[in-house]
Amino acid sequence: MEQKGWYRPTCHLLRLELNYGRSIVSGMLFFRAIRQYILGWAFNMVYCPYLCVVSILTLGRLNNVWGRPAIRFWGRAMLWITGTKVQVIGREHLDGRTPRVVAYNHQSTNDLFVMTLLLPEGGTMVAKRELLFVPLIGWAVYFMDFVILDRKNRERAQLSLKRAADRIHDEKLSVVIAPEGTRTEVETVGPFKMGPFHLAQDSGAPIVPMILHGAAKLWPRSSSFSVQDGTVLVEILPPYSVEASNKEELRECCDEVREMFVTAMEDRKYDPSQQDLVPGATRV
Repeated sequence: MEQKGWYRPTCHLLRLELNYGRSIVSGMLFFRAIRQYILGWAFNMVYCPYLCVVSILTLGRLNNVWGRPAIRFWGRAMLWITGTKVQVIGREHLDGRTPRVVAYNHQSTNDLFVMTLLLPEGGTMVAKRELLFVPLIGWAVYFMDFVILDRKNRERAQLSLKRAADRIHDEKLSVVIAPEGTRTEVETVGPFKMGPFHLAQDSGAPIVPMILHGAAKLWPRSSSFSVQDGTVLVEILPPYSVEASNKEELRECCDEVREMFVTAMEDRKYDPSQQDLVPGATRV
């Protein structure tokens, strides 16, 4: 009976404090979201039309000297807006202009900003064919050297892969692509699709695994904005040569590369809230 005299009021007080704490956190997240929406939309409403108009007027002829640096700046600006910093291990594996397929694990909307920031010389992103039919933006995508893939029709998909592979080989492009195809719910590695490995096989380019650590904690898939400031660690592994003479061997290559991602994620328990520089990493 004596316990009830203090137990119930204490529990009630704890509930009030917990609810108050949740209200403060909710309020902070609300203002954080508003800040990101305002800054993000304001910046993109000015900068994206600028990118589109210049790329269209120059017919993509200035991509190397203007286009890619402009895309990298866009990625850096968006990361600043979301409060995200980047550290990189193994960036030397992206040095120079050479054919390569850069495969990364897709965890967060922030991934797009990180990938554009780290775009190597001759680097380009993969875009769906449907994007070409979006006014202005589609034209810019076409002129800014994006690799276009058609996944709706099987025959057109195979043809678009062949064209993409030819471009990688002939133009020495570094194509950035997510083998999972979509964002994962948590910091795990999802099943890999075969598209990137067909690109590597047909173009003769190696796969360069790029593992992103901590991105899902900063901007989870369930959220429409970055929920906290922090640092994404990007771990770039040495190029992996895809040597396969049939579908089974190509699938084995795919499984081997996926296992690299799984091992890297398990071995490095990374906390994105830490401020210290990871040994061997450089800030970008």
